[in-house]
This record gives sequence, C-alpha cells and structure tokens, in this order.
Amino acid sequence: MTVEAIASIIIALTAIAALGVGWLQLRANEQLSRENYAIGTWSQYLKVGFENPAFCSERLAMREYSLKTVGELVSGESLASEKYLWFLTIVLDTCEAVLTYLPREDWERTIVNQLKFHRSALAQVWDHESEPWRHFYGPRLNAIVTRVLDNA
Repeated sequence: MTVEAIASIIIALTAIAALGVGWLQLRANEQLSRENYAIGTWSQYLKVGFENPAFCSERLAMREYSLKTVGELVSGESLASEKYLWFLTIVLDTCEAVLTYLPREDWERTIVNQLKFHRSALAQVWDHESEPWRHFYGPRLNAIVTRVLDNA
C-alpha cells in the first residue's frame, strides 16, 4: 500500500470520526436545549406563583376570595374563579412541558406534589362532562393527574 493510499484512508477515517463527534455534539446540544426550556418554564411558573400566592393552592384561593366551595372556585363565574382557572392552566401546561422535555422520575414526584395542592379543583375539571381538561394534555400527565385524584 502506498503512502498516498494510507493518507487517504486516514483522512477518510478522520472525516468519519469528525462526523460522528459532530452528530453526538448536536444530540447533546439538543438535549441541553430541551432541558433548559423545561427548567426555564418551571422557573416562570414559580415566579407566577410567587407573584400570585393566593392561587398556589385551592384552599388559599378560596380563603383569599371568601369562596365556600371548590365549585365556586372553578365555576368561571367570577374574576377570582377565572384567575384561578388560568393559574391552574399554567400549572398543567408547565407540568406537561417538564414531562415532555425533562422526563426524569424526580420531576414526576415534584409534579405530583404540586398537583396535590389543586386536587379538589382538578377533580372537578379534569373529567368534566362539557369540556374535560384531560383531552388537552398528553398520556404521561393524564396518568399523573389520575394518580393524584385516585389518592385523594
């Protein structure tokens, strides 16, 4: 084998190796972007909760707005109810994003703990006859919400 042939083989192998490394780096960057998106979304949710502590649990919201039942809280018939329903949507959308882009078991436990603060409200809207919220979310979040509701 000539020196030129050996050099060509080495160059070809180097190019293949560089392609492989580039592909691995691209995949790692993609995963990092997904994780950063999920963590950023969670941080925004925490900020919204900090700025609106009355909505961080159904009990606080009911106390803050002098509501007697969870039904009043999720009725959509008052400004307080609408705000709480929007906050609950933020909670669920955030959980969906984290489950999609950061699907780790430790996050699943965190999500379960957050959803427990809204268990009674979720029970009223999740499988509601006219517009069940479960249709808006994926199978993983549906399973988690069902688990939270079943452990009432």
